[in-house]
Amino acid sequence: MADHMSIIKGDKEFLSGSQTIEVGETTPGETRARRNKKFPDLISQPDENTKTLYDVYQLKIGRIRILTSIKQHSSSTLYRKNKNSDKQFLGIRAVNPDKTRGPYGWITYKEASNRAVNIGAGLVHLGIQKGDRIGIFSINRPEWILSDMGAVNHGMVPVALYATLGPNAIEFIINHADIKLVLCEAKNIDKMLQLTTTKGMTTIVSFDAPTEAVLNKLKESSIQFYTLAQLEQLGAAHPTPATPSGPEDICTILYTSGSTGNPKGVILTNTNMVSEVAGAYFSPAGLTSEDVHMSYLPLAHSFERAVACMVCYVEARIGFYSGVIPELFNDIHVLKPTFLVGAPRVWQKLHDKTWLTVNSGSWLTKTLFNWGFSSKQSALRQGSSTPIWDKILFSKTQEKLGGRVKFILSGSAPLDPKIAEFLIACFCCPVVQGYGLTENVGGAAVAYPEDQSIGHVGPPLACTEVKLVDVPEMNYFSTDKPFPRGEVCLRGYNVFTGYYKDPEKTAEDLKKDGWFHTGDIGRWNANGTLSIVDRKKNIFKLSQGEYVAAEYLEGIYVRSPLISQAFVYGDSLNSFLVGVVVPDFEVVEKMFGEKYPHMNAKDQKGLAASKELYKEIMDSFDACAKEANLQGFEKLKHIFVEAEAFTEENGLLTPSFKPRRPQLKDRYQATIGTLYDEFKRDHPEIV
Repeated sequence: MADHMSIIKGDKEFLSGSQTIEVGETTPGETRARRNKKFPDLISQPDENTKTLYDVYQLKIGRIRILTSIKQHSSSTLYRKNKNSDKQFLGIRAVNPDKTRGPYGWITYKEASNRAVNIGAGLVHLGIQKGDRIGIFSINRPEWILSDMGAVNHGMVPVALYATLGPNAIEFIINHADIKLVLCEAKNIDKMLQLTTTKGMTTIVSFDAPTEAVLNKLKESSIQFYTLAQLEQLGAAHPTPATPSGPEDICTILYTSGSTGNPKGVILTNTNMVSEVAGAYFSPAGLTSEDVHMSYLPLAHSFERAVACMVCYVEARIGFYSGVIPELFNDIHVLKPTFLVGAPRVWQKLHDKTWLTVNSGSWLTKTLFNWGFSSKQSALRQGSSTPIWDKILFSKTQEKLGGRVKFILSGSAPLDPKIAEFLIACFCCPVVQGYGLTENVGGAAVAYPEDQSIGHVGPPLACTEVKLVDVPEMNYFSTDKPFPRGEVCLRGYNVFTGYYKDPEKTAEDLKKDGWFHTGDIGRWNANGTLSIVDRKKNIFKLSQGEYVAAEYLEGIYVRSPLISQAFVYGDSLNSFLVGVVVPDFEVVEKMFGEKYPHMNAKDQKGLAASKELYKEIMDSFDACAKEANLQGFEKLKHIFVEAEAFTEENGLLTPSFKPRRPQLKDRYQATIGTLYDEFKRDHPEIV
């Protein structure tokens, strides 16, 4: 083979047949394990010289034999570029004097390498040793990667702290992981100083200069304090040779965002991280040194961390968002990334904003767009294209994403097929879904861009194998016809080694034979791809015995253009569902301005409390339920319209945009009780 691109390209034979092969013995109550057909032998490295994250960051020029397990191809040799180069690596938009954002400014690979050397040496000078845990407490920015690189140079173990974690979770992680030093943004220093039981943490290093008030607090504390610039100066004055860790040593501990209880510390080794890079490199991303990545999903999450590592491996560029999600699409327009990754919530927002723009235009604009959109959808379903519509209409929507996006990858939760079809049509690129968890470095399976079908997450990555195990209490069986179903279980080089200081939970989820039980329900499709269809932990039973999948229903109801977020609730004491919903006020404002001119369309709290909005939402929910063929017990009977969005800051969303169900239940417990009481009072015949 000439290079890795010849491997990852989905040829017609691969896509027309099964994309997986079965391996191993048959066990009752399980499907046989499946692997990517192109990789019958799992791989652990992208090349023979890359065994640790240190190697990913520091790879030098030279001949490298590409490791492949594809029997029809022999191994080959190629030249890797020198990572110590003047090629752009990390970029962020400069802040103008008027506080607006300017163009992207870049740090080269050489500059990043030199700064990382000084950061690592500075940490050593402060007494941080190989194997010690250090915290990184920041949103995505170049200093996050530089800190990680510096720590990896000396085998230190970075522990990511989510930028929006509450004080209890921060305190728990610092103590649980025995973190000695935290690198953070200046705005997070005050949060650190408010912690009362973190005696092991002795040092704070700030990426920015803190305010005078924070400096005074630091002086009154026992905490040693340095800016990152001072740390780098210390390192430059006290150079020390690199002492990286080995393949089986701990590379990082990533604490799951968790929807219940305290976060769990997922132990990931260098082999885990590097095999994920290998799996994604060979199947199916196909990134090259010409690619540009927009980094906005939290680097504290395993998926974004893995993407960043792969981008570095191929010597491509990473541009960071400005730190404000509402400005994300403006950042994307300026950066012009070559691919995009995100959660369904992001794509839903892009869908809604696009339609809002179209519907705000003239009659001619709306008519032309609807005509073109309908024509392209019809063409795509027949396997053809619409070059004329693409040129006169969809080139404009493409440009909103910078005009260079070659594929969109959605993860975190199943993507509504209608949203996928919309994105494919409007942005003229494949939309693929991926699946993974923190425990397997974020990626277990990813669909091939060449596969035009939707509703699945593709075959396993080259480093992972997958099997499905019966879940009899939910009527999912490996013997289901025509498509086997069951709990998704993963095994491979990227699967974690356990939960930090939690052997009981480790034994529960990670079996002795290496299989990780995810709690997700999957289905094998006819073409060998995997679909995620349910979740064991978010199923509840109503009083009449019917099982309800809350996340599935929430995905149906947020199809309503009036809705931004939905929380579906039910329990075994009641026979029907209620919910809390957050409107999409951009859409609502436009509708109410035209339909209800007597109301103040900008008064969000007033709108949320109005009978008019309640009725409009319930009517739209009826339409969503009908279109999705929901059963009667799956329909929301009563809702509370909430003006405040579910966010990380108010503790109702995880950093990966998943609802924190216990926290939502606690917050709206009284509201839920009222909803049930009101509906039972008004509809005694249903109770």
